Amino acid sequence: MNSDKGVSPRFPDVLLERWGPTASTAMAEYVDGSVRFQLQATLDRLETRSREHLREEFDRHQRDRHEALDRQRRDMRQEWREDFRQELAAGLATQRADIIKWMFVFWVGQATVTVGLILAIK
Repeated sequence: MNSDKGVSPRFPDVLLERWGPTASTAMAEYVDGSVRFQLQATLDRLETRSREHLREEFDRHQRDRHEALDRQRRDMRQEWREDFRQELAAGLATQRADIIKWMFVFWVGQATVTVGLILAIK
């Protein structure tokens, strides 16, 4: 391989002798440019795919996060409903017991007064 006269050291001597330094240099530049163009096109495709992949990952993450928040909200609502129902049932049971107690006191008092009046009238 030859490296004189600005020709790429990767260029074979056979082609340098056959085409001469000008044509060999032009061919080396063309090949380098073509390789660079293909490499850039490949990098652009990979960058586009990477961006698409990142966008898909971000969208999936957003979707998962929203689904997790929705599940958490549903669970919290369900828990709050159950707690409210239990507290309401406990409160109503206490109120019912108090009402029954005061009704008993009222009716015992009424019965006592009624019996006392009946005995007083006779």
